[in-house]
Amino acid sequence: MPKFITNIVRDFLNIYVEEEDIRRVFGNDYADRYSNIDPRTGKKTVSGVKVITRVFIVFMLLLSILVIARMCAYSQGNF
Repeated sequence: MPKFITNIVRDFLNIYVEEEDIRRVFGNDYADRYSNIDPRTGKKTVSGVKVITRVFIVFMLLLSILVIARMCAYSQGNF
């Protein structure tokens, strides 16, 4: 598989908060206080915005495939 497709899939599946996202939201002065690792569990923090965005994208993709399949079935008279 080409490397750019692998990178797109890997970026799509990455739902964790990144360091650059923290710096963009809180600025450089406060970014050291906020970490992308949960201090209690030691695991990376999951971004809710990324999860909701990914779910919406997958939902819209499946909906469009369903609509196209229905249009094809209707045009052939197999509805």
